[in-house]
Amino acid sequence: MKKICICVLLVLFVFCQSAQAGSISQHFTGSWFNPNQNGHGISLEVLDDNRVVFYWYIYNPDGTPTFLIAIGEYEGGTITATAYHHTGMTWGVFDEDDVVQTVWGELQLVFSDCNNVTLNYSSTHGRTDIPYGDGSIPMVRLANVLRNQCQYNRAAGIYRGYLETDQADSAQGATLLMSQEGDFVAWVDDHYAVFGRYGVNEAESGEFRLDQQAPNLLYRFDQPGGQPQNLSTNGSMSPEYAITIEEWRAGSDQARTGEFYAIDALYRDGLDFSMWAGLSLAEEFVSGETGYIDVWPSDGKLNLSGTMGNEGCSISGSLTPSDPLFDMLHAELTLTGCAEMNGTYTGLGIQMEAYQFGDGLRLVMFVHNGSYPFALNIVRY
Repeated sequence: MKKICICVLLVLFVFCQSAQAGSISQHFTGSWFNPNQNGHGISLEVLDDNRVVFYWYIYNPDGTPTFLIAIGEYEGGTITATAYHHTGMTWGVFDEDDVVQTVWGELQLVFSDCNNVTLNYSSTHGRTDIPYGDGSIPMVRLANVLRNQCQYNRAAGIYRGYLETDQADSAQGATLLMSQEGDFVAWVDDHYAVFGRYGVNEAESGEFRLDQQAPNLLYRFDQPGGQPQNLSTNGSMSPEYAITIEEWRAGSDQARTGEFYAIDALYRDGLDFSMWAGLSLAEEFVSGETGYIDVWPSDGKLNLSGTMGNEGCSISGSLTPSDPLFDMLHAELTLTGCAEMNGTYTGLGIQMEAYQFGDGLRLVMFVHNGSYPFALNIVRY
């Protein structure tokens, strides 16, 4: 995969769509068709080394069904392939010596993005008993491969790893949430949280950076209510796979390094709100306070309302997916009756299985209000 340099210094923020128009990846694998010509279409497989194979299911001039097999390569957003037509093999016999292979012609797929493509075709065989001619057909995506759906920002995802210094036993486990819209949350277990923005510009050496025009705030759990610090870091990234941190520094702290790997199966599992209706257990990670939260889905989002602790701290808010095909939620919570913690909090959340409770789900969200971090774990069982 293409390396992406992370440079989180005082530089201008550029956010572009990293799986931009014309950047073919394995996530383009799937089925494609023209809704106005229902009855024919393409099954595409993106392979290693810029190779592809796809099948165009069509009809002979006499109306009997047939298909073409196309083998080719891609560059940028264009696939160029030679197509073959086969006849002769008898059903039930399957004798390969009976197969007649005809070089049908050339096919080209030109993608404008990961959901739209134009098929250009031109036959060269000279026969009239099999499909022939030339032309262009616009197509749209019909189906994705499970957990292989296409996204416009390849850097987005859920990453898990560690940060450490050169001292022994200094490793700190951490989770990174990176939304398709550029929101960034780093949750360093039992230590601190970072909320900010990130951007990717693959067109210019693949730079990945935190947005220095927006605050990238680091909250220390052992300094509640303290002034958050700005985070700076640099390293490298392979989108959808791994992040290597070469320097992670907050204020005058000793610099840390780290490795993070994408939890792709979780991120691409999508969202299922069907089980969320009723009272759920809740725990706040920083304070350890527990309580009960009523959760209910409506209008494509999850609504929350409940209390935490013994002091009557009330929580209300909602979790909204930007794309239900991916496990990432935009969280907005309001705390009242919670003393200095009162206010509106924003951040990110994810949905995952609650293995310790058997066949259940849990929501984990990381939010802040500019003065305090807040992390809520809600378990539905």
